Amino acid sequence: MTNPVMFPVKDSYRTIPHALGFPIVVTSNTTLTVGPGVIRDWNNTQDINLGGFDTATPIITTLNFSINGINGLDTGTIAASTVYTIFVINDIRGIHIPQVLASASRTAPVLPFGYNDFAIIGYAVTDSSSHLIILNICGNGPERVAYFDTAPVIFSGSAGGAFAAKSLQHLAPAIDAMEVGVIFAFSAATAANSVAVRPTGSIATAGVVIGSSDVVTVLQTFNEPVVTRLSGGYPSFDVATTSSSDTLSASLYWFKYAI
Repeated sequence: MTNPVMFPVKDSYRTIPHALGFPIVVTSNTTLTVGPGVIRDWNNTQDINLGGFDTATPIITTLNFSINGINGLDTGTIAASTVYTIFVINDIRGIHIPQVLASASRTAPVLPFGYNDFAIIGYAVTDSSSHLIILNICGNGPERVAYFDTAPVIFSGSAGGAFAAKSLQHLAPAIDAMEVGVIFAFSAATAANSVAVRPTGSIATAGVVIGSSDVVTVLQTFNEPVVTRLSGGYPSFDVATTSSSDTLSASLYWFKYAI
C-alpha cells in the first residue's frame, strides 16, 4: 500500500493533502472573482469545494468589497493601504453552500450567519485610494506567488548607510519567514559601494550583499528575492548600503505564500 503524498503548508495549523484551484482576478476597484477550487478547512476536518470544482458546470464567484457578508467584506468598508485575506467559507452542516469572504484579519474573520468553517485561499491589497491593486496570482497547488501589475513603492530615495528596517505593512500579508521579490534602485556615492539585506531581527552583522555599482552616481536597478520576518506584526526586512552618502529606493514586485 502506497502512502499518500502530504504537502507541508507554511504558516498553517495543519498538513493538507490538497489545495487546488481558486484563481483570483481583480475585475474593478472594489470587486474580484474567485474561480472554483477545493481545499481542506482550517482545522483539517473536511474539504471545502467552491464553485463546483472538477465538475462539468463550474461557477465563478464574485467578491464585492462594497457589501458586507457573504461574497463581500466581513465588516466595515474597504480601507486604504490594507492587505485583505480572502477566505472560502463553509457550513459544516451542509445547509449553506461554500462562498467567499474578505477580511482585514488573517486569523479571525467575522463569519456570516449560518457559516462556521473557513480556509484562506489568497490575498488582496488596496492602494491609498482604497482601490484594489491588480495582482497576478500564479500557482494551482498550495504554493502561490502574487505578482503586482505595477510594483508599489516600499521606500523612495532614502539615504544609505547602516541597516534599517523596511516594513511591508500595507503591501504583503503578515506571514513569518516570507519570501518576497524587491526591485532596488541604487546610486553609489563611491565606486564599488554595495547593497546588503537581511531579515529584520537577524543578528548577521554583514547581511547578504545583493548588488553593487562600479559607476558613481549612476542609477543601478536589480530585482532580488528577500526573506522577511514579522516585526511588530508585519513582514519586514533590513537593508544597508556601504555609505550614508549612497541613495536607495525599493518597490515590491511579488510575494510568495501557501494556502
